[in-house]
Amino acid sequence: MPPFINPAFQAMLDKAKAKAVEANEIRDKAVEENRVLTGEEALKLKGIYTESSELADNARDLIAIEEKANAPEYKHPAGDGDPDFKTSSPEGQLTSEEEMTEIMSKLAVAKDSYLRTGSHDEIRKFKADHEGKVEVKLLSRLTDPAGGYLCGTDESATIIRKRDIVDFIRPRCKQSKTTDPKKLIIALEDTLTISMIGEGGTYPEYTGMVAGAMYLTPHKGGGFVKITDEQLEDSKINMVGLITEMYGTAIGKKQLEQWIDGTGTKEPMGVLRSIPAALNHDIATGTSGTIIPEDIQDFTMLLESQYLTPGCAWVMSTATMIQIVSLRSNADGAQTGTFLWEPSFKAGIPNMLQGYPVIRVPDAYWPTISADGDPLLAFGDWLQYEICDRTGFRIKRMNEKYADEGKVGFRVESRWDGKLVDANAFIRLNRT
Repeated sequence: MPPFINPAFQAMLDKAKAKAVEANEIRDKAVEENRVLTGEEALKLKGIYTESSELADNARDLIAIEEKANAPEYKHPAGDGDPDFKTSSPEGQLTSEEEMTEIMSKLAVAKDSYLRTGSHDEIRKFKADHEGKVEVKLLSRLTDPAGGYLCGTDESATIIRKRDIVDFIRPRCKQSKTTDPKKLIIALEDTLTISMIGEGGTYPEYTGMVAGAMYLTPHKGGGFVKITDEQLEDSKINMVGLITEMYGTAIGKKQLEQWIDGTGTKEPMGVLRSIPAALNHDIATGTSGTIIPEDIQDFTMLLESQYLTPGCAWVMSTATMIQIVSLRSNADGAQTGTFLWEPSFKAGIPNMLQGYPVIRVPDAYWPTISADGDPLLAFGDWLQYEICDRTGFRIKRMNEKYADEGKVGFRVESRWDGKLVDANAFIRLNRT
């Protein structure tokens, strides 16, 4: 049986497909008549594809997140959240499922009490009452000396799901975790050269290969959530759920921006800033960023063949995508051949370009494209970009910071880093 798809998400895909049918009629008519699109047709085509692509992308992301969250043996991605609470009786027997449910329910009440009142009394009481049921080591991690607490697996799962709806690049990358201040990666700065050697011959010395040390150093990211005193007094509001959902969305937006264009100073180094100058290519037309079919058709061949792996994908802004959706090959005359853009409106299948998937990034998260040298798009192997998470999310209540506004602040934070391990795995197309 095909997997169940939320009807609301399927409706988004159906609407995107319906819009695409309209766009395909415009495309097919021009192909049949062996002519270039008129200005009006090209403008209409771009508008339709922009709307339908956004609908389809959003639906696919939501479907993927829901499937992951509802999987029978769902596990958090590496580096996220804290370990599950281990339960045992003094005799070493595991607690019953009902008893575990009761324990976790009381823990949720204790956390909610801390967020509402700023008091750790309920958390201390929980520790005292369940010392024999919940492993002491993990109990000691429930609160920290600064007055907050580390999110447990339930809160972490909420943050992860909300984050991954926005940060759709992360699943394509290599992910790791660390409990140390930094993680060491050994990177080779050259390739091994093989020489033919006769019987009894001497192996030639090769000094070109250098092993360099690269570190992933998790940087702290966080922010404030402000809640009114009236909201705190309303027992119907799930405080933990509210804050973790807000943080999950916010952290996803921040990380998406950093994987693309992070500076490497107090934040990850993004892909666009990691590509060597020799692998940055200017478009051939010299018309202030106008892309022509040859720029796309020949571009993937500029990447060395060993990097053309299943991990490869294009990444571009919506503005660049709008240019590309109406491009056609010149096989039968200028702009009269087949269309290069291959739209998709099925769950799990992205839009394609030259046989590789496309990651479309909202313009708000892409660097500006206003001057020569600004990036229009990039292409490469995303498995060569590694993301490292420092285990744990943290929430701390700030009682006085917004007292004059009649609000209480909640500081949320976590740590992460990201680097392109092999800079030769990506190429970039620039405006000129």
